[in-house]
Amino acid sequence: MASSSNSLAMLGPAIFEKLSRDNFLLWKAQIPSAIKGARFMGILDGSSKAPAKTMSVEKADKRKEEVLKPAYEAWQVQDQQLLNYIVNSLTKDVLASVATVTTSAEAWAALETMYSSQSRAKSTNLWLQLSTLKKGNIGKPIGDAELISVILLGLNYEYNPIVTSVMGRVDPIPLNKLYAQLVTYETLLELLHENYNNDGFSSSANSAS
Repeated sequence: MASSSNSLAMLGPAIFEKLSRDNFLLWKAQIPSAIKGARFMGILDGSSKAPAKTMSVEKADKRKEEVLKPAYEAWQVQDQQLLNYIVNSLTKDVLASVATVTTSAEAWAALETMYSSQSRAKSTNLWLQLSTLKKGNIGKPIGDAELISVILLGLNYEYNPIVTSVMGRVDPIPLNKLYAQLVTYETLLELLHENYNNDGFSSSANSAS
């Protein structure tokens, strides 16, 4: 495990784009590289679990006493440094959502649960809005090709595989087929996010609203 002072320095400067209620994906894109570079990712995703907290030592008078294990203290220092790094990257409104968490993994899980689902829902809402979009004031519906372009431009980075696939086609994709692909892909994203949260974290997000 890297030393706490070196790891803290490797996290670098504070996140420039602080997390608000509507920029989760942009905020999240800034986080992993700094954390991986500082070798903190194991703490964040739960794979580097806290060591046993105490150990029994025998004192000079033969009595035994429970004391903190050095390995636990070192882990706790890194975890709290990481928690502080995450907290400092949040706006005041979002900070209230993780005010009661005590570890970096709990904070990350809570933010993932609350805001990633909102980002995916925005993609679906965009589709619903565009399906009734009119061009100018003449009430003329937008053509399929133009509508598809607007839809692709409005998708977030999680949909890059869909965007790349459509842009690489020789023949234009029908609008109904694009919609079917988006629905299928969004369902897959939901399953992946659920499995990630269930397997990787013990979330305390249910306590937040």
